[in-house]
Amino acid sequence: MRKFVLAAVALVAAAGSASAETCSAAVSICTLAGRTLEAVDLAGGDLQIVNLKGATIGRLDMTGASVNTLSMDKATLKGAVLERLEVNAMSAEEADLSGANLKGFDATSVSFAGANLTGADLSGGDTTLFQATGANFRGANLKGFRYTTLLATGADFSGATWFDGKVCAEGSIGACR
Repeated sequence: MRKFVLAAVALVAAAGSASAETCSAAVSICTLAGRTLEAVDLAGGDLQIVNLKGATIGRLDMTGASVNTLSMDKATLKGAVLERLEVNAMSAEEADLSGANLKGFDATSVSFAGANLTGADLSGGDTTLFQATGANFRGANLKGFRYTTLLATGADFSGATWFDGKVCAEGSIGACR
């Protein structure tokens, strides 16, 4: 049984004390919803469910992890490393993933509706359903990202590197201009 050690310091602990936590691969579930943690390392993990809804995590590393369902709605995960993440269903609605590394991530469906992905790198990623309605992709790198269906009404792509490598003009809302 592999345990994923969360190199975590509870920033909201009652007496300011540190606490170590684990997510067990034996039960394939990791729930940290609403928590404030300094760092979480799930790199290379094989999990069914990861729930980070509303969490604030200083350093999240899920490099090369495989997850069936990943919930990150309203989470603050600035600079998260999700490189080569494989996930069936991923929801990061209204999440802050600014500066995140999502290079080569592979998802059946992903929803970034209303999310902040300013400066994020999604290059080389792949998904069937790419829900990006109202998301902020300013300065993000989408080069080589593949999708079947893109829903991007109201999404801001200003200054982003588009799927074909073109840099989007200021005011690129809903599509690259």
